[in-house]
Amino acid sequence: MPLGKVDPVEVAGTGLDEMFILEHRPEGEDHYFSVVLSIQGLAAGLRSDAEWAAAQGQFGAAMASMARRSSLVTGWGMVHRSVPADLWPHEAWITARVRANPAAAASAPAAAAYGQTIDELAPHVEEHRAYGVLIFRRTRAFEKEASRVAGRKGAPVRGGIAQVIRDETARAVASLSAARMGQVTVLGEQRACAVFRSFLDPSYPLDEHAGADFDNCWPSYVGGDEAMVVAGRDGDWYTRAGTIHPADIQPVELGPLWHASVLTGVEPDEGDDEVPPAPTIRTVAVRLDLIEAGRARSDAKKHVTQDAARRLKEEKQGRITDGGSEMQQGASERRRADLMPGTGHHGGVFTMSVAVTGRDADDVLRGCARVEAAADEAASTGSTGTTTATTWPCSPRCRWGAVWPARS
Repeated sequence: MPLGKVDPVEVAGTGLDEMFILEHRPEGEDHYFSVVLSIQGLAAGLRSDAEWAAAQGQFGAAMASMARRSSLVTGWGMVHRSVPADLWPHEAWITARVRANPAAAASAPAAAAYGQTIDELAPHVEEHRAYGVLIFRRTRAFEKEASRVAGRKGAPVRGGIAQVIRDETARAVASLSAARMGQVTVLGEQRACAVFRSFLDPSYPLDEHAGADFDNCWPSYVGGDEAMVVAGRDGDWYTRAGTIHPADIQPVELGPLWHASVLTGVEPDEGDDEVPPAPTIRTVAVRLDLIEAGRARSDAKKHVTQDAARRLKEEKQGRITDGGSEMQQGASERRRADLMPGTGHHGGVFTMSVAVTGRDADDVLRGCARVEAAADEAASTGSTGTTTATTWPCSPRCRWGAVWPARS
């Protein structure tokens, strides 16, 4: 299923040349714009449950600020990328030490042991990166504000669009930074396109951005039933992806670490006769469509009514359920309570998708099995197919069968 056309917005001559804005034109849906952010995240280290809960609450407050009626941000995407860590600094360090040691021959056994340790640890050492996507639907309110800004400055409409998105992005970055998300950086064309390219072809490091642009960051590929095969710089890469729907997640209260096992707890590949052991290359993407509080309360009220009616019907029929109806009703009632006036809470609809990349067809199938095992630990279930475009920062919507976004 095609995702529709995606193109950069022409900002040259608007005074906002540093902005990299993508316009998405999906078939049968509202067009929207997106901006890609790099997010440092919380600093590493041991944290108590209270600290994680505080960070979760602050992040929720940042999302709520974007969902307000006065905000033109209509959606948020969070993309987590896991790739093998670059151990070259360690190898370079031991090499330099050995060369500088006048008694290098005597220390050769220690150097060999250090190298062996690096080889043993390599499959278990991952680098984790987080990216955010701000989504701006071309609603009537957005068009009106863009036209107003353009008219006030005597600029073309695209200049007004760029200015509105820049201002909204600045507010979102400030909210995320205040929510203890670390350094939040708006990516320009080179850095964003380097990320797109690396997601498709892991031969390229995520930070190798020199010369990258929207026209050259897309490698050749061949779609298929089992996987999409990308012709990478250092060889072919096989990618499968799938969607974890909200219905697949138990309707119970979830803590801030409920899906941590999928992000950082996937086992490495043990390898086989043809490929060596290696970490599981994967992408986890979450799309959140923001819903303003008034509309969210209306939806929550409807869901509570439907769940209560279902329970009454089951009781009248004398049916004994497996407890799912009671759990669903309890979840709906909690959501209604969370959205009560004065709480400052807003609503959202989310979908999660996961992509796994391997060095051959068997490698990617083994990777999918390991990710599904990690998803089971996170109290969720998922299956994998051939879609991959939904797990790129430039295309946060989750769909089955999407292989490649058409470009004009």
